[in-house]
Amino acid sequence: MAANVDAWVPYFQNLTAVAAALLAIAFLTFQFRSDIWRTHPLKQTVAITTLGELAAPMFLGILFLMPGHPWVLGGRLVGVGGYLIMAWHVAVFIRYRRLADRFDKWQLCGVAITVVTFSFLLWWDSLDVKAYTAAWMIFSGFSEAWVFLVPHKPAVDAS
Repeated sequence: MAANVDAWVPYFQNLTAVAAALLAIAFLTFQFRSDIWRTHPLKQTVAITTLGELAAPMFLGILFLMPGHPWVLGGRLVGVGGYLIMAWHVAVFIRYRRLADRFDKWQLCGVAITVVTFSFLLWWDSLDVKAYTAAWMIFSGFSEAWVFLVPHKPAVDAS
């Protein structure tokens, strides 16, 4: 088993570096484009959950690269953190649902996908599953940041 875990070290080194770089880019971009989310509580939630989704693989990678490769613990910590962030996202949506536009409602639907993703990290004790899930989270988080930051027209409310 140790040889199998050691074979993953280069993967997690690269994953952690890519996740950290994309997190930094997303963070800076969110700061430069704070006009999109700073004054709207639901958009603030999306910005923070997007950064959290990019930070999760970085933290998992950092924990994996620690001596002894505590990847099971890393997956559980990141998974619990993800559940807490998603619960907070839903609570904020419920509180401010009257301000929700079509984008916010789609983001709420995306919470289900993100909960499943964090479940892979929390409940599956397979290094392969955790490694591929972390790679998916980088793609998903960066895609979410892209969709969030690209200008979109507010939906006309028919009600």
